[in-house]
Amino acid sequence: MKIESIKKNKEMAARLATFIKEKGWSKAYFARTVGIYPQNVNRYLKGISDPRKIIINLIPYGLNPEWIRTGEGEMLADKEELKSYSKAIERVQKGNQSGLARKDSGLYAMPPEKGMAMALGSKMCVEGIKEGDMLLLDREAVPEPGDLVLKIEQDVPAISRYREGQTDIVAVVIRLIRDLRKK
Repeated sequence: MKIESIKKNKEMAARLATFIKEKGWSKAYFARTVGIYPQNVNRYLKGISDPRKIIINLIPYGLNPEWIRTGEGEMLADKEELKSYSKAIERVQKGNQSGLARKDSGLYAMPPEKGMAMALGSKMCVEGIKEGDMLLLDREAVPEPGDLVLKIEQDVPAISRYREGQTDIVAVVIRLIRDLRKK
């Protein structure tokens, strides 16, 4: 593990400990909440295990994922952002969708060369894309300026417009499929 990664894990672990203390949780309750064995709690609180693996399980309890990763912003997410994240997590866990919608070891699994992904969370729901829309992604396509592209921002899938010289691209969005039926 690189020194930068170790330092980042320790910083996130310190913020994680602050969040747990703020919530008034015991280590045993925290372990049950995030789905880890109680004997592994200290590994996360010391930064030995990567805290990013369990962040998704704390979002429904109000944790702002940007704060835990960077230390910027408020510890607790605002209500609209929390609602968006919680809805996305619920759909991932309930639907077990393919592509980015499938939670795999705490991270989002990448689609194959051409694959489908469901737009989940506020960072994917931009440019007219709505929660639940299916995106056809091409990982091998070369993006052109103005294309909608998928990138990973601090371990969270995000859609944005491609800019010349951008290098953090995972896939190009080549088609949007929307279910028009009322639910």
